[in-house]
Amino acid sequence: EDGIRDLRMSRGLGDVYKRQAHYSAAQLNALLLDDGARRFKGDRGNFVLRWATRMNASNDNKQFIFNMTADTTGYVAIGFATDRREHVGADMYVGFVDDETGQATLIDTNSDDRDQPVTDENQHGLLVDGWQHDGVTSILFVLDN
Repeated sequence: EDGIRDLRMSRGLGDVYKRQAHYSAAQLNALLLDDGARRFKGDRGNFVLRWATRMNASNDNKQFIFNMTADTTGYVAIGFATDRREHVGADMYVGFVDDETGQATLIDTNSDDRDQPVTDENQHGLLVDGWQHDGVTSILFVLDN
């Protein structure tokens, strides 16, 4: 279809998700509403990123909790790069909700150049929750440091 959704089907991401610990979306959303959480709102107000940190009790690593919400029924994404003017070498997390099934998907990708991102062999993000309603898409996920 558009390349990224097709990759999802061939990568077995469901198996990755099943091997990782499950988190309560309600607990993580409560952390994101806490006074210590950070928030970024796009210039036009149509994209909001909330994030917070906590310690992972099972391995003492710091975890980053992210919630991306946008006025779209398409993809939402964030990227991390060493140079904010370049996407080359960026680590990106792309999320969407399937229009027909309502199933949320998160894909860990990276950018080698300015073409379409490439799916990372090792999926580092853990999708916790995702929804789409009235033209708004929201993806909640966790990254271990």
